[in-house]
Amino acid sequence: MKDANVNYFLDTLYYDNHTVIYNNKKYFFNAVGTDENGISRFEIYKYDLNGENFEIIYSIKNPDAEICATDFLDKKIFDGKSFWEVESEMTEIDD
Repeated sequence: MKDANVNYFLDTLYYDNHTVIYNNKKYFFNAVGTDENGISRFEIYKYDLNGENFEIIYSIKNPDAEICATDFLDKKIFDGKSFWEVESEMTEIDD
């Protein structure tokens, strides 16, 4: 991951939002949250570079926050590739 430590990035998904650029698109990682029933949720949004035209490309709800924060890692949601296949090409930005 460019301009960031991938382990820190993943560890902080439990409480911090992150935005990265990959392949001329922005990806917003919405930190794991827990509802009043103890169910955790996590979502990833994809935007064009001007911040418009977003879509939810990944969403999970599960009682286990760890599953929410790690299940996406091997899913082919980044232009047909997994997080591990593209993380070295991602650049974290303050957005």
